[in-house]
Amino acid sequence: MPDNDLRTKEELLSEIGRLQHHVETLEKTVALHIDDAERLQESERRSRAWLENSPVCTKIVDLDFNLKYMSTAGVDGLNISDIELYYGNPYPLDFYPQAFKDQMLENLEWVKQSGEITTQEASVTDIDGQEIWFHSTLVPVNDDSGNIDYIIVVSLDVTGRKIAEKKNQDEQQLLRRLLQIQENERRMVAHDIHDGFIQYALGAYLRFQGMAAQLDNKADTESDIVLIENFLGKAIAEGRRMINHLRPMVLDESGVVEAIKHLIADEVEDHNLSIDYQHDVKFERLEPTLEGSIFRIVQESLNNIKQHSQCRHASVQLIQHGTNLNIEVADTGIGFQTESVSSNCFGLRGICERARLFQGHAQIESKQGVGTVISVTLPIITNANE
Repeated sequence: MPDNDLRTKEELLSEIGRLQHHVETLEKTVALHIDDAERLQESERRSRAWLENSPVCTKIVDLDFNLKYMSTAGVDGLNISDIELYYGNPYPLDFYPQAFKDQMLENLEWVKQSGEITTQEASVTDIDGQEIWFHSTLVPVNDDSGNIDYIIVVSLDVTGRKIAEKKNQDEQQLLRRLLQIQENERRMVAHDIHDGFIQYALGAYLRFQGMAAQLDNKADTESDIVLIENFLGKAIAEGRRMINHLRPMVLDESGVVEAIKHLIADEVEDHNLSIDYQHDVKFERLEPTLEGSIFRIVQESLNNIKQHSQCRHASVQLIQHGTNLNIEVADTGIGFQTESVSSNCFGLRGICERARLFQGHAQIESKQGVGTVISVTLPIITNANE
């Protein structure tokens, strides 16, 4: 056989081998692509299954802010009978409140321009006009080139939380109103005692003092007058004590800083206490109910010291930090275990409740053998009549 024929045969066999190799490679490549496609399809199936069964309302919006997709949770939550009617139309949907539309469009534009995630929380209405609160997260999704392809809006229904918050706010407003009514009643009773009983008793007391100086030195008469004078003095003292317990006059006349100064002076005189008083505030007067609550917090804290601490020294601080007032009442007494305080301890509970009603907070720290510190932070609400 000629050499040329042999080379031709060998070349053909070699070419067939190369072709077989290419075919095998192509088969493997096709198989890999098929596997990738199947995995992609499975991933898409799982993703769609997650979206369709998730309790979260998920929307896909293109860069012209047209709706491309909404999950089942959103369709059901908004009572939409045929979501296909809304696909390709502008998002937010036409039955949403205008305030929500404006806020959402502003956020969509910001995400489109910045490429960053943002959130918003606002109320919408379903197709029947029922209010729903959504906490929405807006997420840009990029294509293979790194450019934004579309925006996903994930909205969580927080209507239950909002209803609970509203109920809590309403309850707090009601309690504050009741507290205001109580303080007004205390003020009225205190004024009535001061302008009525105290004035009559004080007039009689002064009259008896004048009469005693004019009478002859008759032992029986002097004894009776002294006895009556003592009774009137005790009645006046008791009346003043009742006024201070209800609502001290100085609280309405001069404000809470001066009222606490008088309270401390009375405690020092009546109970042999040593109390350091420091105050650094910029306000003149506060809203009357707030002033009353601050006074009661300090008063109850001092009552706790008198009744339980077994110490003779305490300190009171009123310090303003920006828009907050920090109140601290401390003693160096025997202390107690805070976790063992009974729920019937209305004094400490009252301090915490008064702080909560004004969106403040109270902290009670105590260590046995060291003492107790009651710290309260309240927002400053000035008197509108200033």
